[in-house]
Amino acid sequence: MQDHKTMTQESGKGIGLKIGAIAKQTGVSVGALRYYETLGLIYSERGDNGYRYYAPEMVHQVQFIKQAQTLGFSLEDIGEILTVHQRGDIPCGFVQKLLQEKIQQLEAQIQEMTSFKATLENYRDHWATTDFQPKPGEICPLIETLNQPELTRVDANHSKPIADGQREWGC
Repeated sequence: MQDHKTMTQESGKGIGLKIGAIAKQTGVSVGALRYYETLGLIYSERGDNGYRYYAPEMVHQVQFIKQAQTLGFSLEDIGEILTVHQRGDIPCGFVQKLLQEKIQQLEAQIQEMTSFKATLENYRDHWATTDFQPKPGEICPLIETLNQPELTRVDANHSKPIADGQREWGC
């Protein structure tokens, strides 16, 4: 049974769903729905009473937005996908292109994180075998050794310092 205050209403421009009904059916907050609307991801019409009324298809569109977000697509990406669809084109090729770009970004991030992990392991191993005594004014001699180049430059194999001129990663 539908709540007559939040479900299908006559808006003066046709029948639609109020924002609360869309929120309830999709599990997306009213605030998020309003934000989606400001981004042009969904649309509504204003009734004579000032309420927003959404076409029933907006439930599916909001569900699509949520599904696309689970793949890591930004709201900007999703807007582009919806624009392709609204032009009457099938956006699957575009989605595959975006997905490939995401995969490449993740691969680059993984490489950066692997290198950073190696740097941290180098610090840990060096610090474990060194007896640091604080100098006057030092807070933590471990952290203050970060300026030592032999600690910040390691290769992706986690094993040896990088030779000069090669790519380096540090803190």
